Amino acid sequence: ASLRSWRRGVQLDTINEQQMPNSYTEKERENGFYARHFIAGALSGMVSRTVTAPLDRLKIYMQAMGKKKLLTTASTLYGEGGGGVKGIRSFWRGNGIAVFKMTPEMALRQGIFETFRELRGDYDEIIVSPVTNKELFGLGCLSGFIAQTCIYPLEVLKTQAAMRTTGQYSSIMDLIRKLYRSEGWKVFYRGYFANSLGVFPAAGIDFALYEYLRRVYREKVTSLEEPSILTLTMISNVSALAAMYASYPLYLIRTRQQYQIVPENMFEMMGRIWRIDGWRGFYFGSLPNLVKVLPASTVAYLTFDYFSSLFDIDE
Repeated sequence: ASLRSWRRGVQLDTINEQQMPNSYTEKERENGFYARHFIAGALSGMVSRTVTAPLDRLKIYMQAMGKKKLLTTASTLYGEGGGGVKGIRSFWRGNGIAVFKMTPEMALRQGIFETFRELRGDYDEIIVSPVTNKELFGLGCLSGFIAQTCIYPLEVLKTQAAMRTTGQYSSIMDLIRKLYRSEGWKVFYRGYFANSLGVFPAAGIDFALYEYLRRVYREKVTSLEEPSILTLTMISNVSALAAMYASYPLYLIRTRQQYQIVPENMFEMMGRIWRIDGWRGFYFGSLPNLVKVLPASTVAYLTFDYFSSLFDIDE
């Protein structure tokens, strides 16, 4: 796939929970490039997320339960899952919902962005969008906020499915019914405030640092018009990791509120975590997220490259 297609397609939320929308010209929308590119990105994201699902479940469990040790947590989940093949399969609990929510979330973010550009009368035939970086950042945050609001019940279901014990729920519908009976529709928006606060630093830091590092590399290191794919991969991962660590405490609070039978007030929970575990308590589960950086980005790139060839996205 071309460098531009990779740059716009493989910056998936393999580390972060936010992703900036892509920018397309009117010609790309009319000739089907937009649709093919979107499908390739969605499919590669699904494959990458499925491959790294065990690390994601470990992260969720360590966040929700306040566990410090990765291997001990893995052993606990393996044993609770029944050991053997069943124990291994249990590491994929919640992955179905995580994969299912990706496409509507991506579509919402992209749709909001494209609507803004259309209202602005901004489409033209050039490759580089005239939308400024400030506008892209603001719209990226706004689209992420709206998309997260719309699909947030799926976030709660994903956490509950990942945390479920063997035999606790007979199906996803059984999970939904039992959650609804416990607290009504409000149960599907547990942790929403903490999640909303996390959208802006995550999207902003990721976008700003990515653009800054790419510009510095072009100015100081190479005279090439664009960095290599390997360099862009490293830059993308560094910016995503920085954004993750900046917003991680809020996402940890969100996960705990989603899982708790009687969710605590966000500020009360923050105070309790600080008293018991100090600042480290806000980063439980961050190690699995760190470990999955390389496999997630590698799988995302390879699968996007494959689907790009399959859908004739190459330029």
